[in-house]
Amino acid sequence: MPKKLPLYFSIILSIHFFCGCKIYKFTDASVNPNIKSVSIHNISNMAAIQIPSIAPLFVEKLQDKFLKETNLRMIQEGGDIEINGVIVDYFIDPVAITNTETVAQNRLTISVKIDFKNKIEPNKNFSTTFRELEVYNANLSSNDVDNNIAPLILDKLVQTIFNKAFINW
Repeated sequence: MPKKLPLYFSIILSIHFFCGCKIYKFTDASVNPNIKSVSIHNISNMAAIQIPSIAPLFVEKLQDKFLKETNLRMIQEGGDIEINGVIVDYFIDPVAITNTETVAQNRLTISVKIDFKNKIEPNKNFSTTFRELEVYNANLSSNDVDNNIAPLILDKLVQTIFNKAFINW
């Protein structure tokens, strides 16, 4: 019996450890349980370069993020949380010039101004311009940039906005 005592002690300690500890993830959203709904309004595109698909895609990505990572209900108007915004910049600039004076890499930058209104917790309201970028090979076509690079940047923007709204690190 005394030889089995360390085994029993280890089992009891393991049970206590696994039952008593919560696993934390950095992606957990901290949403007040009194907040039940979110309204994400159309985002207008006021950037100098107009890509017709960028604003609707951004709204879709925001909605997907909020639906997948919170228990909030998406409603058209009057949500406990309301998000309005405008795409203020969409520009491409060269970042790597070769010795033959050609561009090897470009950088796409997208900036969006977001007005976040939390009716339940007004102290969490914010109005902020978020900016993300991606460097890419300069020989990509403009369609490739719009269809492949821009969505990557939109994903980063959505994550940054979501973090500001709900992740309390």
